[in-house]
Amino acid sequence: MGAAALTYRPALDGVRAVAIVSVILYHLGYKWLRGGFLGVDIFFVLSGYLITSLLLAEKASSGRIRLASFWARRAKRLFPALALAVVGIALGMHYLEAIQVWPMRRQDLLWTIFYGANWHQIISAQDYFAQWVTASPLRHMWSLAIEEQFYAAWPVTLLIATSRLTRNQLFAAIGLGIAASVLVMGLVYDPAAPSRAYYGTDTRAHELLIGAALAVLLASGPELRGRVGRIAGLLGVSASLIVVGALVFMPDSSSIYYRGGSFVLSAAVAVVLFSIETRPTGVIAKLLSVNVPRWIGKVSYGLYLWHWPMVLFAPNLLYSIAGSEATRFVANSVGLNLVRIGLTFVAATVSYYVVERPIRQGQIGRFFTNARLAVATPTAAASLVVVTLLATEIPVESRGLLAQDSYQCPDKVLVCVRHQAAETRPVVALMGDSIAKSLDPAFVGLSNQQDWTYVAAAANRCSLTQRWIADYTTQEPVRLANWQACYDSIPTTDAGVLRFRPRLIVATDRWLLIDSFDDAGRRLAAGSDAHVHDVEERLTVTSVLLTSLGAQLIFIHILPVGRPSQCADQSFRLAPECTVRASSDILTPKYNKMLDRIAARLAPRVKVIDVSDVVCPDDACPPVVNGILLRADGLHFTVLGAQWLQPQLEARLRQVGALPE
Repeated sequence: MGAAALTYRPALDGVRAVAIVSVILYHLGYKWLRGGFLGVDIFFVLSGYLITSLLLAEKASSGRIRLASFWARRAKRLFPALALAVVGIALGMHYLEAIQVWPMRRQDLLWTIFYGANWHQIISAQDYFAQWVTASPLRHMWSLAIEEQFYAAWPVTLLIATSRLTRNQLFAAIGLGIAASVLVMGLVYDPAAPSRAYYGTDTRAHELLIGAALAVLLASGPELRGRVGRIAGLLGVSASLIVVGALVFMPDSSSIYYRGGSFVLSAAVAVVLFSIETRPTGVIAKLLSVNVPRWIGKVSYGLYLWHWPMVLFAPNLLYSIAGSEATRFVANSVGLNLVRIGLTFVAATVSYYVVERPIRQGQIGRFFTNARLAVATPTAAASLVVVTLLATEIPVESRGLLAQDSYQCPDKVLVCVRHQAAETRPVVALMGDSIAKSLDPAFVGLSNQQDWTYVAAAANRCSLTQRWIADYTTQEPVRLANWQACYDSIPTTDAGVLRFRPRLIVATDRWLLIDSFDDAGRRLAAGSDAHVHDVEERLTVTSVLLTSLGAQLIFIHILPVGRPSQCADQSFRLAPECTVRASSDILTPKYNKMLDRIAARLAPRVKVIDVSDVVCPDDACPPVVNGILLRADGLHFTVLGAQWLQPQLEARLRQVGALPE
């Protein structure tokens, strides 16, 4: 490939602009761009193409690939801006997030610095699409980790391949790599836990390799351009329509994406790039080369680094500045999103003009006698700040991690023994969704205190009823995740909870309050008589099954939502407006009355207890009681919050005669 391939092409910055704007709008929650998360796929294809083009051009001109020089250029290009962002994010987490979440962020910081964030998020089960529950400000760094892993491995692979294979053989080998990656993505995809397929370096490799294949294809030079020049424009327009259609219509919950959809999208992106490169005067290239998208593309790296932290930090920052006046910027309002976008562009612009461009152009060398210091200095500064923050001691009484993260059943099993007592002792089970799961520390404590065998059977988004519900992001009918695994844990005599023969089952489930669909496909709005009736019928069936072997079933009344909309997801402040009135939650009482009716109908096998009077005394639901953060996000108990509730749960179980002796 000749030197012309290395010249600046403004249309490629336009492609970057499309990718980053899509990601930002998706993270801001705009439903008309349901596939905005696919902007990352566009970045991957473009990166694979540009890096391979650069390496092939070097090999063609000099006969070799200087690996050390390549890696030094990549570090110089990428790491200083990342170091600046990591420092800013670390400071933001320290001053704008609750102290209770800080321990959860330490590992995020370390894995980000060493470009292993994607595997860290797989191991720690951080769901990219569960955006509203304690999301990490560093969660978006997974894609940068994959790119850096590609930059580390691909030049070596390409150096070996180009010395032993012809161009056609190299193209075929890349094709085999693409096929293998697509296959792995489909095989490891689990609808209940898509993170492995979504974050994996191996499952994402095909997107980068498709870009690499395009670079090899275009290396054939003028012959190829002459043969396809006439149809390149038509191909580009057609592929652009596919890309835009995916960005608008592809939901993040779609299994199609993992079973070939990502390949089709990446191939379409490659065709768009092919059209731009072979027809630089075509309509697609011209549209992407105008000033605004071209400039957005130039600062796209900084936009990506800063946009997600700003989405999370902006509400708390506004509160810190404006106090109660910030409540006018309610969640996902136009005003709040404008603030988020503004802060993002300010940070990205500073990053580009003060850090990225000066270092890339060698201007910072004026201030250093050794050019390597231009990279080493911000790196050292970032490391110093991050290490200092990591070493900051968190008071013991404030280590209130979300209790739902305090246990993991092995091998993705949703039902497991958390405390084993003697065979003669009673078995107690806890069932329900993530809120039930957040009560785990209380039941660990009770099982130790009472000498029970304790079986945990609660999972995120796992309801007690087998219903089709309206997904809270797409509003389409879906089975409640954890999908089939969730329902396999719901009672049968030879599987799930009942195989442990529990004497007592305690259950709670807030997913009962989600819009659902009846058997005829009609949507039932939460709170409507039809919805309550449908839930009651299905939960009654579940209750009969759970008690079929003699177990006592205790429902815990669903608690009121404990955080108003104007308090940000990450904000656990003591402001008066962040203490809600229990009576303001008009939906929950309807379903608690439904639980009461089921208990009355199936008495004495089914009973109900209520702890709302201690969580929300005198109609007030404060986030903090006696210095303890009870419910981190207004729904899920912290470890300390669940432990604080333990004696109250014991007392209520004893009152209804359900405490096994």
